Amino acid sequence: MDAGLETRVKEFLAKELATHPARFSLRTTLLADLGIDGEDGWELIEAFGKEFEVDLSGFDASKHFGPEAGGTPFTFVYAFIQEFLLRKDPHDLWGLSAITIGDLIEAAEQETWLK
Repeated sequence: MDAGLETRVKEFLAKELATHPARFSLRTTLLADLGIDGEDGWELIEAFGKEFEVDLSGFDASKHFGPEAGGTPFTFVYAFIQEFLLRKDPHDLWGLSAITIGDLIEAAEQETWLK
């Protein structure tokens, strides 16, 4: 893995999320660890693709992020209990595939979406 590219990807994310790059490891996930979901997830991936010239034609946001809004009060209560009180992984809970910082770096290296 290219250390310079790893630094660039982490700095890009830190800027987009207004945080410090030291917060990220290769295993940090966008959804479970950083809370990026819905339209925000797609917008971040789109900006990432432009910044690193990654072909995103194979990217399917619905595999990685939940819907932008919607649901019932029951859904919100259920999600709160499962994710925050019982500490269940939202990927497992909602049947989503995690995107890690390592995945982003690999996509930037290959210039195409691989997951």
